[in-house]
Amino acid sequence: HTIHTIWDEMIYIQKWYPTAGALDAKSILFHEHDIDVPKLLFRYLFIPWVQAELNRYIERTNYTIRRADKYKILPTGIPLNIFDSPHRYGTLNFKVMMPPGVIAEARQLYANPEHGVFQLVPPDFMHYTTGIYNTLGSPAIIRKNIWDIYQQMCLCFLAIDALPCHIVNWRTHVGL
Repeated sequence: HTIHTIWDEMIYIQKWYPTAGALDAKSILFHEHDIDVPKLLFRYLFIPWVQAELNRYIERTNYTIRRADKYKILPTGIPLNIFDSPHRYGTLNFKVMMPPGVIAEARQLYANPEHGVFQLVPPDFMHYTTGIYNTLGSPAIIRKNIWDIYQQMCLCFLAIDALPCHIVNWRTHVGL
């Protein structure tokens, strides 16, 4: 599925079901208040999914034994085991030791988790969208169904007759 496919389906709904409120919801969501709901919804679904996929890749890579290569002098074994116990693999420890609190202090100073940049979507949008996601049955988000979930949630937003009054502020919080 692509954004164009989803947009075509939205136009189809608007054309064939104008009395269902889709026309009004579409104009409110996408034109009158200049709110970019598809972009917010994309952030809500895809960024956490991509992060989870990256975490699985890192875990799979760091806990898998590398194939031996006779042209390299690197140790073979599970990378995290080599990192934790280099002496067991016949290598030297080149780690730079840091006091335990330094990394946490730097992270708090330069990447404060309370900063707005780490807020993917406004809290009200998160709450409202989580409710819609729950009405869909909270399906597990995987590569094979993420676009279907995105499409269904876009259609749910289009079918809304009465939007919450705080929806107007969604754009100002995210800086779209």
